Amino acid sequence: MDGIESAVVYTVRNGRRRIITARRARKDERQNYHAQSLAEAIRHQGKGQTDWDRLHQEQAAGLEPQADADEGEFDWSQARVVMPPSKRVISVRIDSDVLDFFKAQGRGHQTRINAVLRSYMEAKRGRMA
Repeated sequence: MDGIESAVVYTVRNGRRRIITARRARKDERQNYHAQSLAEAIRHQGKGQTDWDRLHQEQAAGLEPQADADEGEFDWSQARVVMPPSKRVISVRIDSDVLDFFKAQGRGHQTRINAVLRSYMEAKRGRMA
């Protein structure tokens, strides 16, 4: 997704990152990510080997921060664009600790729960086919 900021949900299986879903990041997600990145950079200023002058020059030029090389690469060979079906409002009973876990990850907990359920559904369909 060259030139498009994306939100990616993935899992690690057998030492490889497997994408559950990828979509264009919403404006609030992009703003939160960049605000957190800058806050993290400020918090760790003077620690490690960050080239602060280069980072500030890139930000002043409007460039996006580059990912660290040790973050690894995604295997995009099996990625596919999916237009999600419309959603329906239902009532589901979920154990409180499970709900607390998803809510603790921040905004979008219902979307993450849906992504996990979709991944499970697709895995089951794949075994039955």
